[in-house]
Amino acid sequence: MKENPCLISDNGKELKEDAIPTPNKLFNTLRAVNVKLVNLMFLENSLNNWADILSEKQNDRNNP
Repeated sequence: MKENPCLISDNGKELKEDAIPTPNKLFNTLRAVNVKLVNLMFLENSLNNWADILSEKQNDRNNP
């Protein structure tokens, strides 16, 4: 994952730390309820696409 250099407040750092384990928690939960691997792969691809889109929008705002 790309990270843009920026100043992050203490609250932002706490949020980041809380968010780091989220993908693994989601994956483990979905596997526990027997979601098929192909569906997990589709979800991963979709989330990566959204992350790319959001990163591009953030970059656009930072570089007018």
